[in-house]
Amino acid sequence: MHSPLATLRQNAPRITATRFLHAHPGSHIQYFDDTAAKNPLKALSARAFDPVVARRKQREKCAIGFSLQPFGESRTKGELLFYRTLGADVDLIAPPARATLPPERIDARKDEYLRSVLLPFPLKPHWLIETRHGFHVLFRVQPQKEPKSVSDAESLNRRLVRALGGDPHATLLTQLARVPGTLQFKLPDQPFLCRLLLDNSASISPYPLDTVRSVLEQWEAIHGAIGAPRLPPGATSTEQSRWREGLNGVTEGGRNTTAASLVGKILGRLPEELWETGGWGGLKEWNTRNEVPLPERELRSVFESIARRERSRRRAREPNRFPSSAT
Repeated sequence: MHSPLATLRQNAPRITATRFLHAHPGSHIQYFDDTAAKNPLKALSARAFDPVVARRKQREKCAIGFSLQPFGESRTKGELLFYRTLGADVDLIAPPARATLPPERIDARKDEYLRSVLLPFPLKPHWLIETRHGFHVLFRVQPQKEPKSVSDAESLNRRLVRALGGDPHATLLTQLARVPGTLQFKLPDQPFLCRLLLDNSASISPYPLDTVRSVLEQWEAIHGAIGAPRLPPGATSTEQSRWREGLNGVTEGGRNTTAASLVGKILGRLPEELWETGGWGGLKEWNTRNEVPLPERELRSVFESIARRERSRRRAREPNRFPSSAT
């Protein structure tokens, strides 16, 4: 079976920790004892990355983390400059198994996560960092400075973590991620090199919060993470009941109608550039829940039909770009 992890490793960008952190100006650096001892005397905070200090601290078996957000004098809420990165800390191995699970079993779990969760997810991460037992998945968003927009971003980050199966406790404003190109010492006699597997920062612009919100709404609707999506104005409780039932799959006679309803709600919330990954990907997953799945060609026909209708609806609402001259 194809291994997405092996492919990512083979094509991973070859950059130093210093170069990686150039893309994260204002991030604070934290050194901490990565072993079970958790010796607080080894901890060290810094406003900038110093390779000499990093080498010394790594010899002391200290991990190196960087803050996802930029801060001023200290890594505190009051010193936040702006909110710019959504992140999920995905740990795939429970603590009791970490010391005994062989590397090939860990890699198998990473492969399964990539295939079933991250690769189908409509938003592509700007950076993907491999850790010993999982990944740090990072998404750059447009900078948020106002307290209300920062709060909105924090809320979206918690939803993103749920959607990606990340650690729900690793969502603080001061959250750290491991610096790629540095060693992790969870097992002191078997240090693990954290790798940068993906760097899309040059090809994908920071996401607007509204785009992240729309993607999460359709993802949550398909996967049932939070519940059924909002109904359109005028929808009845009976329709809501049918919608909830339809999300879990339907009988053979209700497939086309439910598929059309589902696609309409998803595409109506997403920007058009995300229709293929978000809408079509979600519809294919829903189809697997049906007692008898629709043939893919027929499912695609439903998708294309609703997409054309939604595209026409949006164009009809656009202002006339070339108004006729007054006579």
